[in-house]
Amino acid sequence: MHSILRVEHKDTKQGPYSYYKSDLVNILTDNHCYGDNGYNYPTPEKDIGIERDPHSYEFCGFKNISQLRAWFTEEEIDILKQENFIVKRSSLKDVEVTEVGERQILFCHKES
Repeated sequence: MHSILRVEHKDTKQGPYSYYKSDLVNILTDNHCYGDNGYNYPTPEKDIGIERDPHSYEFCGFKNISQLRAWFTEEEIDILKQENFIVKRSSLKDVEVTEVGERQILFCHKES
């Protein structure tokens, strides 16, 4: 792993599950959270390998494009892009991976 991926709002830097959302993004995230009882879209505390709440300085992301695509379809990414979300790639020189789960990772930004 040389970099990580994160879906975040381009202005606020918040992820789609914590951002004040439009109706379209609300439908998408509600489907993820409630559609399959969290199996394919577990919260960090339910993701095997993490199994805890993120600390206030941590962010959720993905270790590779395959993990991102398993979470969001192309159509869902398009919906998020319409709402000013981006897929941001960060180098491991700039971030520290703190936990690796089966479906997501937790990371924090390194101090400058």
